[in-house]
Amino acid sequence: MKKLSFWDKVYKCKHNNISKDYFVSIPCPTPYCYGHEVHCLDCGVYLTECKCGFLSGSSGWPYARWKKYF
Repeated sequence: MKKLSFWDKVYKCKHNNISKDYFVSIPCPTPYCYGHEVHCLDCGVYLTECKCGFLSGSSGWPYARWKKYF
């Protein structure tokens, strides 16, 4: 049986099991906008969302880890 890759798990997941302990506010570069990040415990993805949509997406890394590179 073939092992599913990380992104295959993410695509199949409904993201219903969101961590209650992880909620991070993220600054959006768009004026007057802000974002937040949550973590799905079923597939391990970090989901980011902001009001304007600029930061909205999913990642295998949390925002704090990405911030080190920018």
